[in-house]
Amino acid sequence: MNIVIDTREQRPLQFPLEINCVMRGMKTGDYTIDGYEDTVLVERKGLGDLIGCLTTGRNRFRKQLARLKKVPYRIVMIESSLFQISRKRYVGYLTPDEVIQAIADLSTEYKIPFQLTDNPQLTARMCLAFLSASKKLVDEKTPRN
Repeated sequence: MNIVIDTREQRPLQFPLEINCVMRGMKTGDYTIDGYEDTVLVERKGLGDLIGCLTTGRNRFRKQLARLKKVPYRIVMIESSLFQISRKRYVGYLTPDEVIQAIADLSTEYKIPFQLTDNPQLTARMCLAFLSASKKLVDEKTPRN
């Protein structure tokens, strides 16, 4: 499996050495599998980035989610925990309850799962697990030559 990482990722996730990774510009998402760009996508957000997406970047984020929604297997991974959000370990005027409600609202409205992960290492593990599981389902439905 070859993982494609968007060239705009400032700090790409570190995957196990046996996983081949290539950097490529992506219109939507940050991670996918080579050859599965139209069916499997992972959007990764740090907590600070998420707060920006919920405030000043809200319109752009909504457009991004609308594009992501068109992909059968998609997920938004937020590199944070509920504890970090609840303790307001971010800069911004939104309260922790407003952040949590916004995550729930957007996930429900766009029918996209939002997964909280605590740190980059766990994000990488979850990303790899999601990509692998999604690839397996796609392959079962539409065998590739």
